[in-house]
Amino acid sequence: MSWKSKRIIDAQYATATLYTEQGVGHQPLMLGVNFANERIKAYPISHKTLSMCFMSVKNPNYGKNDFHYNGNRAITDRITGLMWMKYDSGYLKAGFRKDVGWSGEKLWIGRQI
Repeated sequence: MSWKSKRIIDAQYATATLYTEQGVGHQPLMLGVNFANERIKAYPISHKTLSMCFMSVKNPNYGKNDFHYNGNRAITDRITGLMWMKYDSGYLKAGFRKDVGWSGEKLWIGRQI
């Protein structure tokens, strides 16, 4: 693969998660995350020209969460402090007309926090 065919913006990270489906030619696959375009894809494990970044994590507690439902349609991870709405626009299958309601829901959650 020449340098011209590589996308410089890519920031692909390999994971230790194997994908349960087989790839072309029944190749084993692993999941990878591209943080530049926010995509999760399955990549062949034996790909010879694909380069990815790896981050080694020594702490066995890495990636553990303590999710708590706040009772106000929001969920908090007590370890990271991050908060999510219990239901998002994907769950509501919001289309163009429903987007206005979805925006209002976000404002409601914001006032409850």
